[in-house]
Amino acid sequence: MFQSPIEINSSTAQICRSKCNLLFYYRGSRCYIVRSGRTLLLNYDGGSHVVYNGDIYELERVSFSSPASHIIDKSKGAMECQLYHKAPDTGKILILSIILEVNEASTLSKAFFDNWTYLIPTSEDKEVVVNMSSEWNIFSALPEIKSFFSYDGSLINQPCTEGVIWIVMSKFANISDQSYKKILSVIGDNARQVQPTNKRTVLFNPNSTNKNNLNQSNPIV
Repeated sequence: MFQSPIEINSSTAQICRSKCNLLFYYRGSRCYIVRSGRTLLLNYDGGSHVVYNGDIYELERVSFSSPASHIIDKSKGAMECQLYHKAPDTGKILILSIILEVNEASTLSKAFFDNWTYLIPTSEDKEVVVNMSSEWNIFSALPEIKSFFSYDGSLINQPCTEGVIWIVMSKFANISDQSYKKILSVIGDNARQVQPTNKRTVLFNPNSTNKNNLNQSNPIV
């Protein structure tokens, strides 16, 4: 069984470089905040995607787990932001995971979350749609260094379907204490327990070139 999430040991990950090439094509979007019971989702306008090993995966939505679902070298973040993508031709799913730590460092990631978490509905089963500035872009939620791990896994919610590509950013991004508490007040502790690796290969890409660290799409004006 190839289930997710897993604990990642960087010392055993295989360097892949061009064999796991990732490019970002994220655009600006309206902010769609969907609260349903203990579930919190951000839906995203069409037109944003990543290209992984030459295949396009379109961004559909963003969800959250607390504490972080994945563990890297025994370190576990306070929260995890998961970007769900789907290939338009095959339906294959790619989930990009951003592990978050709570601090007040002035970063693009902190600003991204602070710009919408105060809008989270206080009542259940409600959706809020907000026009955001052109600078508000999911790319800002990524850590400054874009190195990542990749492995074959599953959805982390029922039915836990396998065949999912996971991209786990190796560096943590940050979120303010206020934004963290706003999200936590909705989702609570909802992270699935770590699953056995079962001798799966975990790949690592330093992603150090300028092309791989940039957002290839211009913001919507």
